[in-house]
Amino acid sequence: YVPVPIQATPDGPLDVKFVWVGDLDGNGEYDFVIDRQSAEGARQFLEAYKRDGTFLWRIDLGPNSYYKYNIEPGSSAISIGHGDNVTVYDMDGDGKAEVLLRTSNGVVFGNGAVASGGASNNVQFLSVLDGMTGAELARATAPNPRLSDGPMNGHMGILYLDGQRPSVVWAAKNRAADESFHGVITAWDWRNNSLTQRWSWVDGGGLHAPEGHQIRVADVDNDGKDEFIDIGYVLDDNGTQLFNIPEIVHGDRFHLTDIDPDRPGLENFIIQQNNGTGLATALYNAGTGAIIKKWYAGGVVDVGRGVAGDFDPAVKGCEFFSTQPGIFDCKGNQLNYANKPFPPEAIWWDGDLVREFVSTIGSSATSPGIDKFNTANGSSGRVFSLYSDANAPNSPYNNYIAHGGRPQFWGDILGDWREELLCVATDNSELRIYSARNADTAKTSNGAGFRIPTLMQNPQYRCQATTKGYVQASYVDYYLGTGMTPPPPSPMVDTDLVWRGGTGTTTWDNGVSSSWTANGANTTYSDGKAVRFDIGADATTPVVLSGTLSPKDLTVFSPKDQTIDGTLGSLVGTMKLVKSGKGSLTLSGSHAFTGTTTIWDGALILNGTLSSSPVTVWGGTYGGPAAAGLTGGRIGGTGTFSQAVTLGYRGAITPGAGMGNAGTLTLGNGLTAQDGSSLAFDLSNNPATSDRIAVSGNLSVSGKVGIVIKALNGSIPAGSYTLLTYTGALTGGASNFDVSVPPGTPYSLTVGSGSISLTVPVTRAPGAIVWRGSGAAWDLASSQNWLNGGSPDIFVAGDAVTFNATGAAATTATLTSALPVSGVTVNATNNYTLSGSGFISGTGGLTKSGTGTLTINTSNDYTGATTVNGGVLAVASLADGGTPSSIGAAGTGASNFVLNGG
Repeated sequence: YVPVPIQATPDGPLDVKFVWVGDLDGNGEYDFVIDRQSAEGARQFLEAYKRDGTFLWRIDLGPNSYYKYNIEPGSSAISIGHGDNVTVYDMDGDGKAEVLLRTSNGVVFGNGAVASGGASNNVQFLSVLDGMTGAELARATAPNPRLSDGPMNGHMGILYLDGQRPSVVWAAKNRAADESFHGVITAWDWRNNSLTQRWSWVDGGGLHAPEGHQIRVADVDNDGKDEFIDIGYVLDDNGTQLFNIPEIVHGDRFHLTDIDPDRPGLENFIIQQNNGTGLATALYNAGTGAIIKKWYAGGVVDVGRGVAGDFDPAVKGCEFFSTQPGIFDCKGNQLNYANKPFPPEAIWWDGDLVREFVSTIGSSATSPGIDKFNTANGSSGRVFSLYSDANAPNSPYNNYIAHGGRPQFWGDILGDWREELLCVATDNSELRIYSARNADTAKTSNGAGFRIPTLMQNPQYRCQATTKGYVQASYVDYYLGTGMTPPPPSPMVDTDLVWRGGTGTTTWDNGVSSSWTANGANTTYSDGKAVRFDIGADATTPVVLSGTLSPKDLTVFSPKDQTIDGTLGSLVGTMKLVKSGKGSLTLSGSHAFTGTTTIWDGALILNGTLSSSPVTVWGGTYGGPAAAGLTGGRIGGTGTFSQAVTLGYRGAITPGAGMGNAGTLTLGNGLTAQDGSSLAFDLSNNPATSDRIAVSGNLSVSGKVGIVIKALNGSIPAGSYTLLTYTGALTGGASNFDVSVPPGTPYSLTVGSGSISLTVPVTRAPGAIVWRGSGAAWDLASSQNWLNGGSPDIFVAGDAVTFNATGAAATTATLTSALPVSGVTVNATNNYTLSGSGFISGTGGLTKSGTGTLTINTSNDYTGATTVNGGVLAVASLADGGTPSSIGAAGTGASNFVLNGG
């Protein structure tokens, strides 16, 4: 461990509950701001120390910190209940962190000045403090619409609400005499030595806003700007509610990251406390609030703890579990473990990619330790008992953390991506920074060490590390775990010049036009400079190149759609091109630069030529086959990539200007498509005007590569469609492709002899068919397991299907794909089972009659009514109206589920 000496306060060696980190002196190392906890009726303190233990300042929080009721403490009290009311961050970009503190009358700052001016002691302020001196630099009165109900207690955190500069948010509540809570969430900016309020959102009860005991910060809608996240609702960057989830209520924990790396976007795993519906835990889309999966208890329960992380290297993605039964994989499938540990918080402790646990030791869980998940049986085992460190003074029992298993801080503050844990010596003489000595064991596929940028350079992780509350682990905004691909770059890109653009500044030339800024000042471009296009750039007009330009690097990291017109100029030299952010970059003209081109998010649409740059496409958090070519890292256009193109995990090719616009994209030196990548095509009723990829050279595919088909004209007529051509050798084959077509479209895929082709056969018009019972497969236009007018036939989209005594020889139908029906009738005395990987789709409904049992094990999305007239309907799953389940995805109207008998 690394010791950081701390002093006794004027009132003695008081305990420390929380530590905040920030570079107070600007030397590139994290320094420490700590609270000092006191007994009821005594004052609290806030102190600052440099990394080496040099004492900087102490703030006396005054008489309004005496009262420490955990729900509504005194107006200047900090670190009480789930409230923190402090954070630390460099707010103005000068390289030195400020301290943001909620204050009130009587607070004595580091320079001896005393806060005053509040009309009553309930009035509270946001104070900006100099990190080196503790002197107050600015103050704003905190909104409190119900001041007579008392002061407010809550959470602070840092959000990049404009995508470029930090803002501080304070989310706080007070309590009325009837015990109802009333909250306000306020955002401020500290710019040019001026503190201004950006917005304030009042929880007036008109909008559902369920809360946890802490907040999260993330860009959940991928617009380049942070959102404020609570357990069941999100505030957008502009201070309006992005969404709420009606069924979710209060819960103690929620964990937000890329839990499922196969699914585009971020996910949120939450637990519930006394939800009247019996909802215990849920997994939902963090960007929209759409529920992915829910778990109910047998009654109303308090699920006290839950955690998410990659704990088992043999299981893809993050696992999650709670105090309820079961450990689940990233898709919500229960895993087969004999045991389950108590769910503590997670930490990246040692040198592998799985996460360990911050142990909860003892009845009050104030004794710190590190545990590791036991993949053999689902239990956990001790790695290190930090509470009794034989190598530290006063062993045993010589370190403590806060009540409930909450370290004073843990996070990546030494910069090797593994996380450090800060605890405090039991005699309050020093902070102790513990870090594992394990060698990195994570390796890439070629055996090299797995390199991960320091986690504090990831925007979501860094901002989450500024929050406290009940204190939860910080998470990155990508999947970090076993089987991960290289992490996407941070938007914190160190460059020489930043594009500003706009009217009158649309030209990128050498030394003439002041289209750029450097450290905020307008300037011109010169060769050899690293340049960036970001969220602050004006993208309303194209960037016009003039002459040959040779930047060191070109980074486009923006949610905006940017166009670079190369008609009159070109990019040359050894520059590298990096494209990230959800916006597209459209590039025309001929460009001969030789550095690599790497895409992480958004589309690079080439309508010209890249003659000398090899291209790698990663899909990032928002890509993959499930993104259907609409989000994530991808290339498109009608131009030519002359050098080798490699599609990494989640990366995609979408020829033309994107989905919905067909074109032919040419690759001049082969294509390598790796597992989890995808090729997305628009197909029209004229095969000659559909998307195509023309590859000169070899085609290599491995793992499972998605082929996503979209119909440009409503449906795909029968015919043969050439998707891709190649002139060299083929590695891989048809079994490496996973094809997604519009529901109800039969097809066959042919791979080889220089092309990949999709053939849609001619089929009959929809009719009425009866299950024949000659085989188990219910597939699309393939198996003749049906009778049509007494003759064997296939199923086609739109058929009305019947199961009766005729098919009793095969009572299990195995569904193989999306099967659109105009209706399903089951009228039999024998039992039937519907199972398989497919599902019933379409606008039709399902009617169950007869005395037999129909068991439905598939999750269907048909939208017609489900009617039971007789027998038993046994289902594997039920869901909210409008979402897939065994009884379809019809709405909540009473007519959509009718029990007439049975």
